[in-house]
Amino acid sequence: MSDRNLKIKWEIGRGLQLREPFLKVFDNLPIKYGEVNVYDGISMCTWGGGRFVTKEKMKYEGLENFYERNINISIPLTNRQISLNDPLGNEVLERFYRKGNRIILCNESLRSHIKIHYPDYETSYSITASYADETLWALKGEKFWDYYKKKLDEYNIVVIPKELLEPPLFEKLHKNLDVSRLELVVDNDCYLYCKLAGQMYRYLSMLNKVTPFGKLYDHIFQKTCLKQCHLGVENFDYWYTKERLQEFLDMGLVRFKIARHEEYPADRHVAQWMGYFVDYNTPDSDPNYWRRFRESSENYQGHLERHILDG
Repeated sequence: MSDRNLKIKWEIGRGLQLREPFLKVFDNLPIKYGEVNVYDGISMCTWGGGRFVTKEKMKYEGLENFYERNINISIPLTNRQISLNDPLGNEVLERFYRKGNRIILCNESLRSHIKIHYPDYETSYSITASYADETLWALKGEKFWDYYKKKLDEYNIVVIPKELLEPPLFEKLHKNLDVSRLELVVDNDCYLYCKLAGQMYRYLSMLNKVTPFGKLYDHIFQKTCLKQCHLGVENFDYWYTKERLQEFLDMGLVRFKIARHEEYPADRHVAQWMGYFVDYNTPDSDPNYWRRFRESSENYQGHLERHILDG
């Protein structure tokens, strides 16, 4: 089990902002991983695109607490429409510029800007574009695989929709792509092939470009699926068994990501980290962990919107 875990490379959402509880979990890990990154979004930045806007301010102090533990930082700047003149976006690039840190993005102009002016950054192609562009429906056959081959030529890492790990795409995945550079979001709780996901990511891009919490923002917010589709965690681990995880590792898929959900309180994030990041990858893991996690999720369903809007 220990040799297997050394192959795994994690990217942990909310670990940057919720640094005290995350570092407590990290410092007490009973296992070692090959790589650990933490990531969080920059609120009220027009380069954002994959999450709702909150009033939370980025914590820039104490980054050395991560670096001294060999934990690198990823920053999602995932709007599909970007102006390179945005002052906050450029400030972020300066603040986090360090070899080993990563920018998650999907805009070609920004990618070229980073390649020229910030070459030490790693780049990761965001899953938001795959859904917003509806690649699962728009591209067929070789055109579909060529799309991701091109992204692998342009980016260090490509975050893939979970549909690529289901038939019929899964059987062709390792034959067409370098799976060692693909990353899977393990807690993506959307339904498979949900077309509303593409619509939602397009609305999220709009939300990040308008004045936060004004009338236009509220109008767009009402069109998102947050208020309409509370799946809860019953969809998190529909495939995530130890046997399935081992199958991924055997085929070379080693990069896994826990999403950043600003709408969840800190104790729920800790529960997720302890499940995916710790319990699920130890020999004596608790078979009832996810059952209790699902049951506890009922306490949060009525508060998701409040956490987003109140920050």
